[in-house]
Amino acid sequence: MPPVVDCSRHLHSARFTGILYIVNARLRTEIAERQVHSRVTELPEPSDLVVIAVSTGDMMKAIGDCICYRVKALAVVSSIVLPRLVP
Repeated sequence: MPPVVDCSRHLHSARFTGILYIVNARLRTEIAERQVHSRVTELPEPSDLVVIAVSTGDMMKAIGDCICYRVKALAVVSSIVLPRLVP
């Protein structure tokens, strides 16, 4: 199950009443019976909250899109590979 499905379930179980848009740069047409947009800037209206889960390589572009689109709040879920500190 894609992480976005889990995220939307958690939002609904927490009684989130806002509109939920799904953004996926891989251009899927639908996830969990919801239309998928390829960029935040393609949403029909600015969002109060954007939760992005992206690779570190795509993170700055996604954050830049959120800034340009005047997103009010942003939560970033990403991964980073740290160098090994102990030989």
